[in-house]
Amino acid sequence: MNRFSLFIAFCVLISWGASSQVVTDGGDESMFQMRRNTVLAEGILVWPAVYYERAFPVGDQVAFNVGGGVVPAVDVNRLWPAVRLGILAGTNRHMVEVSLLRIFDFTRESDLPEVLPFFGYRYTSRGGLHLKLGMMLYTKNNDFIPPILPTYSIGYSF
Repeated sequence: MNRFSLFIAFCVLISWGASSQVVTDGGDESMFQMRRNTVLAEGILVWPAVYYERAFPVGDQVAFNVGGGVVPAVDVNRLWPAVRLGILAGTNRHMVEVSLLRIFDFTRESDLPEVLPFFGYRYTSRGGLHLKLGMMLYTKNNDFIPPILPTYSIGYSF
């Protein structure tokens, strides 16, 4: 089984798990009760990034996610603006995120692709601690075969 098939199987398994009802002592965990604003520091492999994200609930277990931030350039001394658009599924604390990260390199000096697909899990505690683990697919030159870039983030949701 190749890596792409394993990735698809992982996505299906995580999506199936996120669709199950999770009830804790907090009672109803509808997306409409979630903390909608998040400020976070993210690491893409070894590149740090800083983002602000805003969630827009559209159902009890679905929300759209829009965000923006900056990613430091790897080979040059400047910051790249970035925009993230995605979908969140799950409860207001445990979510699966599928999104696209668009990096704007106006100089065209980088070797990074302009759009990176992201898939991951995010957790927000009742106190606002935000944790996210995931992976981005490196899609340079329209190759949809990984390498997979691991990502992690920590932040605060309010």
